[in-house]
Amino acid sequence: MCIRDRKYVKYVADKKAKSLIICGPPGMSKTYIVRRVFHFKGLTPGKDYWIAKGSSLGIIEAYTLFYKNRDRIIVLDDFDTPLRNEDMINMLKAITDSYSKRVLALPREILISSGEGGTEEQGVPEQFEFRGHLIIITNIEKKHIDRALLSRSPTIEVNFNTKEILEALQSLMKFINPDIHMEMKKEVYNYILELKKNSKIHLDFRGFKSAIEVRYCVPEHWKEMTKIIVNF
Repeated sequence: MCIRDRKYVKYVADKKAKSLIICGPPGMSKTYIVRRVFHFKGLTPGKDYWIAKGSSLGIIEAYTLFYKNRDRIIVLDDFDTPLRNEDMINMLKAITDSYSKRVLALPREILISSGEGGTEEQGVPEQFEFRGHLIIITNIEKKHIDRALLSRSPTIEVNFNTKEILEALQSLMKFINPDIHMEMKKEVYNYILELKKNSKIHLDFRGFKSAIEVRYCVPEHWKEMTKIIVNF
């Protein structure tokens, strides 16, 4: 994610934008970048924003989540499967719409067909005004995301190649595994550079983080394990 794209995350953090979709393959540090922007913006998790793993969210669970965090920034992480659900898409369209007042309602037929039960026991009304902001993080390619949802929300597609990741790591390295000494992280970085000279490798930010952890925890065999991590 380039500096220009991070500005969109800042717009949501500053509540200047209602929503943002960040998509792209796993291991691209999509969630990490959002957390980092929020951190430097002084936002507090649980108070200013809420991160929810969206892969297992059902309709009623999502509706309840939106209600309980209706004035916060909600980050739906790993939000792949729900983006293929028409009822979920309709809810997302309602809270990312351009209207000044965004009202979210859960039709009774969804309550009946979902088999998830009602919401009364949780103190959740059948409709409410959503005043918060939303970031959706997904591994789904932009071309496969619902077009109506894309029309309502700015969308950033993140997909770095190995060269771009290595370049980005030079500035991001100090933030990755901050408890591990920088010299050890540089040792891993330089070793991966050597591997890249002799063969095509596959590297992402998550893989680099794993290689650092291997170097720290398994010092005798970290090079062999790093080769496996980067598909050498």
